[in-house]
Amino acid sequence: MKGKLGKTGIICLALVLALGSLGIGFSQWSETLTMDPPINTGYLELKLTDTFYTDNEPPGPDVGTVECIQTGGGPELDFTELEVRLNNVYPGYEAQINLCIKNTGTIPIRVELCCFTINMGPDYPGWAHLDIHDICSFGGFPFTLAPGESSCDGYIVVSIGEGEGCPESFYFDGLFTITIVGTQFNAT
Repeated sequence: MKGKLGKTGIICLALVLALGSLGIGFSQWSETLTMDPPINTGYLELKLTDTFYTDNEPPGPDVGTVECIQTGGGPELDFTELEVRLNNVYPGYEAQINLCIKNTGTIPIRVELCCFTINMGPDYPGWAHLDIHDICSFGGFPFTLAPGESSCDGYIVVSIGEGEGCPESFYFDGLFTITIVGTQFNAT
C-alpha cells in the first residue's frame, strides 16, 4: 500500500490546493496605497459664544441674576449644551438670554433643534412656575452654518410665575440646560 493515497489523503490534498489558490488570488487583488501628503476628513463642532442676558431688574444692585456656562460639546460632537443657573430669583422675575452659536468645525453644519431640560432641585418651590418662551428662536429651524460662520439670532425668555400660595419676598435658585443639536449639512 506504499505510494497509494486513500480518500482522506485526496481530500486533504484538494483542500491544500484550494487554500493555496485562494491565497494566490487574494495576493493578486490586494494593494497598499500611501498618500503624501495625508488626506484628512472634516469634523463637526458647534459652540455657544457671546451669551448674555438682560432682565427686568431696575437699575441698582441686582437681586436676581442669570449665569450661563457651556457644559457640553467639543470636537467631533454635533451638539452644544449651555447650563443656565438662575440665582436669587423671585416671582415676577423675567430674563432674556441671548444666544450666539458658531460653527467651529471644518464642514457646514445644519442646526436642527433646540431643547431644554429643567432641573430645579429640591429647594424649588412648587408654587413657582418656570416658563421658557421662544425656545431658541433663531428665526426657525433648520438652518445651515458654514465653517467659521455664526448666528446670534437666538434667544429665550425665562420668567418666574407665581401660583397659589406664593409668599411675598421669596427668593430661590434654579437650573436648566439648553441643548442645541446639529448634523452634517448633507445628512438625510
